[in-house]
Amino acid sequence: MIGDETLQALEWERVVQIAAALAASSLGEERLLALAVPVSRQRADLLIHRTQEMVRVLTETDGGLPIDGLSDIRESLSRASIEGASLDPLDLRKIAETVSCASRVRNQLHTRKTDIPELSGLAERLWDHGKLARAIESAIDADGEIFDDASHDLKRIRGERRRESKHLEERLNSVMQKWADQGYLQDSVVNFRDGKLVLPVRDEAKNKVQGVIVDTSASGATVFLEPVETLPISNKLRQLELEEKREIHKILLKLTALVHENLEEIALSLEIMSEFDELYASAAGDPVGSHCS
Repeated sequence: MIGDETLQALEWERVVQIAAALAASSLGEERLLALAVPVSRQRADLLIHRTQEMVRVLTETDGGLPIDGLSDIRESLSRASIEGASLDPLDLRKIAETVSCASRVRNQLHTRKTDIPELSGLAERLWDHGKLARAIESAIDADGEIFDDASHDLKRIRGERRRESKHLEERLNSVMQKWADQGYLQDSVVNFRDGKLVLPVRDEAKNKVQGVIVDTSASGATVFLEPVETLPISNKLRQLELEEKREIHKILLKLTALVHENLEEIALSLEIMSEFDELYASAAGDPVGSHCS
């Protein structure tokens, strides 16, 4: 057991805090802040060798270690472990970015058994998650939006929505022009109230037009009315919106099921990547390994 005086002389706490601040993710930071001084020569030598190899990777390899995109996805993996679960789009995207990061690290390091044998051995234990990452990234963009091409049905539904929206706009503008010419409108502008496109009708003219009153102004001088001429189109659009939500839910269920099927492999890769992050931060700052000799 190493005493407190020895730890102070080694400035161990300062060293690990400096390194932890350089971690690419909270995974490496967490490992470093929990890192204890090696109590055996064997463990110390292993840490030194791995840190020295990481310094070599960072200084002698084009682009250094491709660790961008690594995130702590443990909570998402826990939720995906439940059969039939559906993860949020951004959670799935983070999983894709993290496993892509693991695949990049594996591809870069696993064949370098001669110059970095320790890191090469670690990298060999990483799984190739390319298929999973591609499935998610082809369906969800970096902001968590679902691509039209995520499924054939989604593309069809969104195409219909765009056509119906244009149809609604044209019909609404036609009604607005007619009511404006008849002096029924407070303003010649389309408003959006309670999720509906409406026209601002003067209160005294509300019984001269046909439609559904959606809202009124604070003064009561204006009623916001959805014209009867646009109701069938609006109803069709609301139906398409519901269909879109159901289709997106199906897509998220399918992608989450893929994560569920690969849960053990992802968890193993995540654990190894957290170790790579720890070594990356150690080598990027004041290497922890240099204080163990």
